Amino acid sequence: YRPFSVSLEEQIEKLDPTNGFAQYAVIRKMEQIVGEEGAAKAADYGKRMFFRAPGFALGLETASLLRESGRSAEALEVLSPFRHSTVVAPDEATGVVAIAREFDRLGDFASALRLLEGVSNSPGIPLDLQISVLEVGREMAQKNGEFLRAEDFRQEIERRKPPETVN
Repeated sequence: YRPFSVSLEEQIEKLDPTNGFAQYAVIRKMEQIVGEEGAAKAADYGKRMFFRAPGFALGLETASLLRESGRSAEALEVLSPFRHSTVVAPDEATGVVAIAREFDRLGDFASALRLLEGVSNSPGIPLDLQISVLEVGREMAQKNGEFLRAEDFRQEIERRKPPETVN
């Protein structure tokens, strides 16, 4: 992926939806639109392009701009394909955690927790990242007044922590 070897306009024109990096060209174009026409126009563009080049990063960027433009229902619509992601590749984990945080900002706490639980239980996720994700879930549950869920997360964190060694 060499984003500057080909002009942005040409990248957009020849967008290959099977290329996972295509979404980043769209995000670059959105950033350009924000500077020239504002966040609302960039959000509209991102929403249209999301269906041509879907991906976690583009979905998150588009949803964030929509939310910031006061269009939370549309932001939730853009994020809806990720609502039930239960198995996540290790290299996608941090992006999915960011999407979970966006779901929470948009008031969809249930989807946020479902995503966090999915990330923490996905095969290949390193233990330290699992624990970090569970901690995000615990904090999110507590912030939302879901103290029993927060306690469930805390117990799961303790269960997964490796035993301390004594020298």
